[in-house]
Amino acid sequence: CYGGLGDDDIFTAQATPDSGVVMGGLSASSDGDLNSNNGGYDWWILKINHNRDTVFSSSYGGLDYDKCRYAIGNREDGTTMAFGSLHSLESGDVDTSQIIGQAESSWWLLKLNETGGLIYQKLYNGNGLHGGRSMLQTDDGGYMLCGWSTSTNNVFTGNHGSYDTYLMKTDSEGNTEWIHNYGGSLSDRCRSVVKTLDGGYAFNGGSFSNTDDFLNMNKGSRDIMVGKVDSLGNKLWTKLYGGVGREHGFGMSVDWDGNFLVCGEDSAASGDCNNLNGDYDGWILKINQENGDTIWTLNLGGSAPETAIRFLSLPDKGYIALLSTNSIDSLLTGQALGRGDIWLVRLDSLRNVIWNKPFGGSWGETANDIQIFDNGYMVWGLTASSSGDGDVLGHHQVGNNDRNKDVWAFFVVDSTLFSIQDTGVIGTNNYIPESFSFTISPSPNNGNFNVKINPYSKEDLVLDITNSLGEIVETSKITHGGSSTIKNIDISNHKKGIYNVTLKNKWQQRTKRVIVE
Repeated sequence: CYGGLGDDDIFTAQATPDSGVVMGGLSASSDGDLNSNNGGYDWWILKINHNRDTVFSSSYGGLDYDKCRYAIGNREDGTTMAFGSLHSLESGDVDTSQIIGQAESSWWLLKLNETGGLIYQKLYNGNGLHGGRSMLQTDDGGYMLCGWSTSTNNVFTGNHGSYDTYLMKTDSEGNTEWIHNYGGSLSDRCRSVVKTLDGGYAFNGGSFSNTDDFLNMNKGSRDIMVGKVDSLGNKLWTKLYGGVGREHGFGMSVDWDGNFLVCGEDSAASGDCNNLNGDYDGWILKINQENGDTIWTLNLGGSAPETAIRFLSLPDKGYIALLSTNSIDSLLTGQALGRGDIWLVRLDSLRNVIWNKPFGGSWGETANDIQIFDNGYMVWGLTASSSGDGDVLGHHQVGNNDRNKDVWAFFVVDSTLFSIQDTGVIGTNNYIPESFSFTISPSPNNGNFNVKINPYSKEDLVLDITNSLGEIVETSKITHGGSSTIKNIDISNHKKGIYNVTLKNKWQQRTKRVIVE
């Protein structure tokens, strides 16, 4: 567990280019893994290496309630970027010169060095409320920021009437290049943003609106919203998915074929929701990236509430689902461990369940994020259970406590990935193998492109290029001496379309997609 004697929370955890993990959250602690607190809830950013040793654990903020919603490793220089919301506008670490007028809160972007020291900060605000939710690094080294705002001035113009979703593109220094908003007359709040294979972006979240960008789309109460934009933020399409109940989107990813995977929760067996098992189900949708049409839906759950937090595709074209569960029936093998558990469900390419397993203690756990490694999954969540209760070890509190939770991280080995150990075994000291990473440029391209392999000290690699049918169109061996390596690929004599670029050795493999047009 990570945290202190105060209340600690995590929102996202992301794998970094150096094979570590960086976590973004908040904390009221000033002990344990936290050295200080500015008052109230501070941003908390934790980075660990591939041995799970702490690289840095730092808090940022002021006297009020501040949330770091997302943190990523910068692939260009090894620094850390963090994004979220700031309510402490007159205290602590905040550059007050960047606050505009009567702002009630602000988006906050931080760049941190290798020890967590501040390199720069950027505030984006207007005359209302602001919530920073998600971010990614763009191909040009800049950033795509996703959040919501009620403001009608400064950069947040064009509000449709309440909480609008905003996408902001910045350069590498956090300077705004463009910003667009999407929404209707009611609340439309995004949760996540992804890059699309054609160079644009897509976002998801929850919407109550039935006007403007969601004209006559609302199914009743709150629906899952999904939107797709081009590389400059111009809207290509927006759609709502749901029934007469309250649906909400949490996670979004891109499947192997370029279509979108969206997960969240549904609460009504009506409209787009046809297979409800209980109060709330974990609800997953596969959506056509061209027009937003639904390809398939999947409900996971039992008689009590569930929420699907992440749903990711795997190298075998199967899937891993991360959920928070309260049920003791449906797919769960045996009784759940407590008041709420973290639930992993492994599915094949046809969405048949291969295995599923709950993790937790007797007092209650919730799921937050997951990373895929070569032999399993690093899972992140919250626990109120004391150390030694069920699967939980190392909680900073003595005894169970609903009010002061710790961040809980554990590794689950999955033999269906690369047949290393038994399925579903939870490890307390598992080694995360040193990983290679690579980038492709340009993409899209005409069939001639470069694969840049980042510094990596292990053995030689095999590079395979496969088409949409899984046929290998080119293969080569790459001798990798530890420094960056650039391999030129020319498949311009093959058909236009989506190709998979796979680098592998006997221990692991990495696959990325490239568009040839």
